[in-house]
Amino acid sequence: MIQKTTNNINIKALSEFSSIKRGNSEENYIFKYTITIENLGSSSVRLLSREWLIFDTAGFHQEVVGDGVAGIQPMLMPQESYQYTSYASIQSELGRMNGKYIFRNQENGELFDVIIPQFDLIVPFKLN
Repeated sequence: MIQKTTNNINIKALSEFSSIKRGNSEENYIFKYTITIENLGSSSVRLLSREWLIFDTAGFHQEVVGDGVAGIQPMLMPQESYQYTSYASIQSELGRMNGKYIFRNQENGELFDVIIPQFDLIVPFKLN
């Protein structure tokens, strides 16, 4: 598990290989990742949006930008956490992801970034 704290928000990331999806002429490697977001601060915050960068060793590069996570914009009270699971697809057995969340402090309205630490996407047989 990888973790990083930015602006009193702790992000934990855990990834695992899920499956191979075979198409006409290519294979896509599907990874499941679970993110835990913990508000270590003293103010309530809302996660507004996300920006992901996804890379693999085949030269694939993808940017994913959107509102919230898993279809919602969770609000976290002080000392509260939120966890969600999602999936990423890459074109080789090795890759990585990182990015940022944009939050709003619910008490003063300020927007701030929270770094999503880089984590690896590795098919298990590549670890041998």
